[in-house]
Amino acid sequence: MSRTAIVLLLGGGGHGVVVGDAARAAGYIVAGCLDDEHGIAGRAEEAGLKWLGGLDDLAEVVTKLSDELLIHAAFGDGVLRRQWLENARAECPGASLAPIIHPSSIVSPSAMIEDGAFIGPLAIVNARARIGRGTIVNSGAIIEHDCLIGPFAHIAPGAILLGAATVGDDAMIGSGAKVLPGVEIGADCTLGAGAVATVNLPPGTTATGVPARAVLTTES
Repeated sequence: MSRTAIVLLLGGGGHGVVVGDAARAAGYIVAGCLDDEHGIAGRAEEAGLKWLGGLDDLAEVVTKLSDELLIHAAFGDGVLRRQWLENARAECPGASLAPIIHPSSIVSPSAMIEDGAFIGPLAIVNARARIGRGTIVNSGAIIEHDCLIGPFAHIAPGAILLGAATVGDDAMIGSGAKVLPGVEIGADCTLGAGAVATVNLPPGTTATGVPARAVLTTES
C-alpha cells in the first residue's frame, strides 16, 4: 500500500492517538477516528486526531474517503480490537488492514507482521519473528529471533521476549516484563509488569513476580 494512503482509526483513546502519530510519522494521511465515546472527541483532537463519528458510522465514513484506505483497530482491549477488525473486514472488504509500523522501530526483513498489527516507536522485531493479526508490540518492546506471537496479543512498553519465546492469542505481557528463551505463554494469559517468566504458563494464567508465579488461573 502506498504511503499516501488514508488511515481511518477505530478508537480515539490513548492508544488511538499513539497509532495516529505513528501513521503520520510513517507518511500516511490520517483522516481521523471513529469512537462511540463522544467525550473522547476533544481529547483526540488535542493530539491532532479528528473524531469522525461512532463505530456504526464506519460504512458511511468510508464512502467519503479515498479508495486507497487503511483501517486500523486502535484500541488496547484485545476483545474489542478483534471485534472491530472483523467488522471492518466484513463491512469494507476493499479497504486494507495492513499493519502500522512506526519508522523508528527496527523490523527484520525476515520477520512476518500480519494484518492489523501495530509496531510502536523504538520497538524491535528480530529475525524470523512472527507477529499475529491485530497484535500490539508497544513502544520500546523487544521481540527476539524466532518468537511467535498469536493474534490480538499485547506486548506492553519495554517488555522483552527472548529467542523463540511464544505468546498465545489474546495474551498480555505487561510493561517491562521478560519471557525467557523458549518459554511459552498460553492464550489469554497475563504476565504482570516487571515479571520474569522462566517456565511455561498454561492458558488463562495470571502470573506476577520474579520468577513469575501464577496468582490466578481461569481455565481448568
